[in-house]
Amino acid sequence: MKVINSKYKILIVDESEEQLLELEQVLTDQKFTVLKSQSGKEAIKIYRKERPDLVILEISMPDISGFEICSYIRKNPNKKRIPIIFSTTSTDSKDIIESFKVGGDDYVAKPFNFDVLMARINHQLSMLVAKSIIIEKNRELYNTVIARDRMYSVIAHDLRSPVGTIKMIMNLLTENTVDNIVEETLYRMIREANFITEELFTLLDNLLKWAKNQSGSMTPIFQEIDLVDITKGGVELFRKVAIVKNIQVEFNTIPMAMVNVDIEMTKSCIRNLMSNAFKFSYENSKVVVSLSEEKDYFRIAIQDFGCGMNEEEIQKLLNPKTHYTSYGTAKEEGSGLGLLLVKELITKNKGHLGFNSIKGIGSTFYILIPIPQPKKLKL
Repeated sequence: MKVINSKYKILIVDESEEQLLELEQVLTDQKFTVLKSQSGKEAIKIYRKERPDLVILEISMPDISGFEICSYIRKNPNKKRIPIIFSTTSTDSKDIIESFKVGGDDYVAKPFNFDVLMARINHQLSMLVAKSIIIEKNRELYNTVIARDRMYSVIAHDLRSPVGTIKMIMNLLTENTVDNIVEETLYRMIREANFITEELFTLLDNLLKWAKNQSGSMTPIFQEIDLVDITKGGVELFRKVAIVKNIQVEFNTIPMAMVNVDIEMTKSCIRNLMSNAFKFSYENSKVVVSLSEEKDYFRIAIQDFGCGMNEEEIQKLLNPKTHYTSYGTAKEEGSGLGLLLVKELITKNKGHLGFNSIKGIGSTFYILIPIPQPKKLKL
């Protein structure tokens, strides 16, 4: 890392005037700005006023020890943490160990080998430059992420409402249009438009939730709920969508499954898994939704008999660092966001996402939600 010496101030603290003058000459020749002090108290005053970039500090000082000066600097930082190099004639390992304990970054033995001293100064200042660059880049990255998440949130929020209205209208059209009254082509177009609107609404809803989750503003609110009810609700919601591909929906469930979860997050997980199942199912096939008990968990599984995926494709979908888009059986383009969101939301609810998939046969995606354990009575 390139260090421009003229930009840096170095404070030398040493009781020897001869040593101070010698060091001052060496550092001045290297274009550093030099501050010097022969006492600990004066050194602290200079530190507070001048804000040096590096300190060369003698351990043995007449009024305040170098260890005490170092401790003071560490407890009273001037915005940034500055490097401190101890100088000493001592060969006692206890002094060297103590210099690091109180916050020193390096030490150099006296009498000075000036080549060694300059190498250590340059090393510390190089790390200072690198740290400054990292801090600045992190700040830029943070601001970029905040701006991105805000943009996603605004886009999703502003579009979600009008698309929701269109979705409602398309649902009404689909439910109230009889295929033997209107032309078959028109009827099919209405159904497909309804399906596309449902997909768009789901995408915007996912985008809004994802943006909130990335910004840290999405905290689960745990409530007691019966999984049977919300799973059944998801099934009923997608029965309308199933009409487009003429897909049969089968629902198998246990009588009751009481859990403590965030209701909206759990509903979102079920909707996304069902949406994927329909997207990757062939026409005239079926989707099986099952709710069962499995050891310490309730298991909600959504099985399709569609195109299936191999291990590599699924890992790409679950990798937040890549954008992997797959296509449904009717060439529906996916965003790759739904499955990622399910993984994040179910983890927030102390659950797990799992899957089994065979290329050309179909897939089963499932979520495991912990069964609440009875509280032990305190005796």
